[in-house]
Amino acid sequence: MNGAVYALMAWLVALLLLYPVYLARREWFERRGIRVYPFIIIVRKGLGWRRGRAPLWARLPLYLGIAALIYNMYVFYASMVQYTLLRLEGRVSGPAVTVLIPGVTVSPETFLYMLPGIVVAAALHEAFHALAARSEGMGVRSTGVALVAGVVPIAFVEPEQGDFERASLLAKLNVLSAGVYANTLLALLFAALLAATPATFKLVIVGVEKGMPAAAAGLKPGDVILYANGTRVESLETLRRIIAESRVVNLTVERGGHLVSILVPTVASGGRRMIGVYLRLVPLNPLYTILMWGSLLNTWFAILNAAPLIITDGAKAVTEVLRRLLGERGVAVSLALQSATLALLLVNAGIARIG
Repeated sequence: MNGAVYALMAWLVALLLLYPVYLARREWFERRGIRVYPFIIIVRKGLGWRRGRAPLWARLPLYLGIAALIYNMYVFYASMVQYTLLRLEGRVSGPAVTVLIPGVTVSPETFLYMLPGIVVAAALHEAFHALAARSEGMGVRSTGVALVAGVVPIAFVEPEQGDFERASLLAKLNVLSAGVYANTLLALLFAALLAATPATFKLVIVGVEKGMPAAAAGLKPGDVILYANGTRVESLETLRRIIAESRVVNLTVERGGHLVSILVPTVASGGRRMIGVYLRLVPLNPLYTILMWGSLLNTWFAILNAAPLIITDGAKAVTEVLRRLLGERGVAVSLALQSATLALLLVNAGIARIG
């Protein structure tokens, strides 16, 4: 067990021990807006924001969030329908969506790289909700953050419900789409920073195809390919070029802290030569890894939150639109659409290791 695992376990134990302290000193904690449950901490701060509606020129940039919500909703349906068709054709088998569970679907080390992107995503998501609500003249009672399972941060904003219900449809959509807008902008920002960050990679074998030369030669999942025919391998293109030019490739791999040299014949298939391994590029630059996960996670947060999935901002936005078009019958139509969308997601969801 490495240091990251020990640190995570120690943190979870500390949170668990904090609960009886909270029960003994509940009044002291709650006067400071803190509530504690087993593995959950909630910190709430009252704001009491109230002001007039901002001028149109100040609200216009936030209205772009409505377009961001519509676009991300389209991406969700397009990707889920396409993946469903591929599953029915038998061309893919794994899940398209998995849950982030430290130690199960992601290693503790990978989760630590993800954490900055998750924290920024949650904070800016809710900050944009509060900003949009204030720009529309709605009161904001409080804001806060919660740690779920001790490690997953969730931010929240509590607008004045009466102000929201009395607002126009455009104002409601502005507030509801603001979080998706924030995550979309963050995904683009992380991607831009990623493109400007130099990085080198290691090629890790994640699977070996049965009946292919790599399996017969003794290559194993977890092996890190360092050299091919004496050439340092830092990209898939380099490895593919060497394999394409060779009848037999001499691979030097790192296995359990030791270097192992393995001769692997290549075979022709589909007009190119291959050895039968599945590879994953792992960045060696920690900053690059943080930015990569920041971009990927914010992209998926935007897409999933834009989809009408019962509790998402997309679900609330669809309900408001259909209520305006169909009256109270629109609520039932929205619920039916949300249920169908949830079923579409569950068909393509599962538990799979992603890092």
